[in-house]
Amino acid sequence: GTMLPPLRRLGNTVYALLLGSLSGQAVSDTASGMRVIRRDALADLYPLPDGLHFTPAMSARAIMSDIQIVEVPMAYAERVGESKLRVLRDGVRFLMSISDAALLYHPSRLFGMAAVACVVIGVLWGVYPAEFYLRNHSLEGWMIYRLLLCGLLLTSAFGLISAGVLSDQILSLVYRRRHAGFLSHLFARLLNRRRSTVLAGLAAAAAVALVWPGLLQYLQDGQVTIHWSRPVAAVFLLQVALVSVIHTVMRRIVDLWKSDLAHASRDEHEEVDVVIAAGVPTME
Repeated sequence: GTMLPPLRRLGNTVYALLLGSLSGQAVSDTASGMRVIRRDALADLYPLPDGLHFTPAMSARAIMSDIQIVEVPMAYAERVGESKLRVLRDGVRFLMSISDAALLYHPSRLFGMAAVACVVIGVLWGVYPAEFYLRNHSLEGWMIYRLLLCGLLLTSAFGLISAGVLSDQILSLVYRRRHAGFLSHLFARLLNRRRSTVLAGLAAAAAVALVWPGLLQYLQDGQVTIHWSRPVAAVFLLQVALVSVIHTVMRRIVDLWKSDLAHASRDEHEEVDVVIAAGVPTME
């Protein structure tokens, strides 16, 4: 056999690493066309797309739905003639197939990876203003742009975590999962309805406390002289409060769906006979 062309080998490696990071399982070749499949596994794999991204979609679905996979090494020989593979177009399709499978089976991992990236970048950008404030007990005017970006990234991370928890909860209505990831389970517990409601109240109260002197001053003389950092922080706290309220409502909706589905499932398995005793007048 011969080696894969460098560009295709790089693509295989990138997609294998991406799929492995999303699924937690190692796979070396996501696009191999040589496959042996048990007939009873097809129900867990379908529907699959047409075209060359059929194979990476199958790999992603199989791995993320916990189907047992065994990779067998085989010799590779470059085909004779022109390949139908188009690197850019089919590369994007391969990527979409993997992301679709991740959203279908483990959406919280995609949201979690995005949230981690937001937190890391936000913390790195916020280190210098925080250090400057601790040393000088003040902030310079130009730091507003950096702090705005930090606030946006951190509130976005909270929104992404909330979306991940909600998507897992919604998909649990359809798919019976064998296990939940540690972080997914942890965030689901931390962001339950009661804690989300408390967080919303605390964030809103903290926002009001930060701008309260400015509100009083505005009501008294129509001017505001509080430092710009206070309303900036208050805005992002209010965003956290809003996301928390939305999360609480959505968790309530999911809980109601679960209750209705459980009731419907019981009705399907139980035959119910309804007997109505109607009063009939009698002649005396």
